Amino acid sequence: MKELADFDSRLEGDVISKVESGNAYADQGNHEKALVCYSDAWDLLPEPKQNWEMLSSWVASCFYTSYFELGNFGAAVKWARIALDTRSSEVDTGPIINLGMAQYENGQTEEAWHNFHAAYLYGKIRAFKERPAKYLAYYLDRSNRLLKYWFAHRQPRTSTA
Repeated sequence: MKELADFDSRLEGDVISKVESGNAYADQGNHEKALVCYSDAWDLLPEPKQNWEMLSSWVASCFYTSYFELGNFGAAVKWARIALDTRSSEVDTGPIINLGMAQYENGQTEEAWHNFHAAYLYGKIRAFKERPAKYLAYYLDRSNRLLKYWFAHRQPRTSTA
């Protein structure tokens, strides 16, 4: 990934300004206007848009949040996936949880479980901190059902001696 400031610091400032304007609208609950600002910021990013360290992920995360708040979970899934793909740190489980939450709300519960599981493997219950409890409850319930099924259907080991 590249830093936009290394190529065009004025353009980076314009992107940041658009995102901050969008965040101000989002903070007021006006996600429709926020999305316009995020779209303007995304449009300013040079191609390939997903190659700009921090900015690509930041704009994508903002899109995710506004779409999620508006209940447009299909769009939230799209932007959560972009935010995950462009994150700057593999130890950040937030984008994985966000993708799982959007998938869960979009009816993609199998995919959601896999993302929750990836986050859980890395951060355990801490990965779900400050998230609605229903997502951790879903993950743990589904995991317990899978384990019960596995134990009920596993083949006994046979001795080779």
